[in-house]
Amino acid sequence: PLPEFAITLGELYLATDQPEKAQAQFDLVHLIQQLNADAGMDVDLELALFEANHGDPAQAVRLATSAYDRRPSIYAADALSWSLYKNGDPEAAWPYAQEALHLGTQDAMLHFHAGMIAQRLGRTADAQTHPGQALALNATFSIPAILSLTKANGSDGEVGCGLMVTNGRFLQPPRPLSNPATAQCKQTAVSDTSVKKSKPTVSHTGANQR
Repeated sequence: PLPEFAITLGELYLATDQPEKAQAQFDLVHLIQQLNADAGMDVDLELALFEANHGDPAQAVRLATSAYDRRPSIYAADALSWSLYKNGDPEAAWPYAQEALHLGTQDAMLHFHAGMIAQRLGRTADAQTHPGQALALNATFSIPAILSLTKANGSDGEVGCGLMVTNGRFLQPPRPLSNPATAQCKQTAVSDTSVKKSKPTVSHTGANQR
C-alpha cells in the first residue's frame, strides 16, 4: 500500500480510540518508507512530517533540515517549520512557515501548520486567519488537523466553514455560521461515516519549487 493510505488509516484508528491498530499502521509506514529509501527514493520530507506527527520530532527536524538543505522548496520549508514546531521551537519554525506560504499556494495543510505555529507564538491575527483559510480550501483536509483546531479552541464546536466537531465526530451545523472570519466558506456537511471514507489532501514535495 501507499504510505499515505496507511497513515490515513492509522489516524482514523487514533480518532476512534484504537491506538494499537493505529500503531500497526504506523509501523507499516516505517517499513514501506524504508523499502522506498532502499530502492533509491528520496523520502526525507514524507518521513519528516510522519515523524513530527506520529514519531520522533527531533528526528523529524534532522530529516527536514537535510531535505531543505539539499532541495529548498515551499514543501521543504513547510516540513521544516512543522518539525521545528513539534519539537518545541515555534520561534525557529515561524520564518519557514512564512516561506512555505510566500508563493500563495492554495494548500490547506500549509495554512493549518502556519496557524498552529502562530497560535503558539501568540500571533493572534495569523492564528485566526490561517486555519480559516485552510478550512475554506478543504474542510476535511485532515482528521487530526481538524481535531487539533477544535482542541486549540478549547472545546467542541464550530471550527470553520460550517464544520462542527463533537466528541471526535464531524456533524452538520444546526444553525448558520456564527464566525465572520469563515462566513464566506462553503458549508460542508460531513458525517462520521463519510469522513472515514475520505482521504486528506497529500502534498507532493516536487511541486511549486521556490
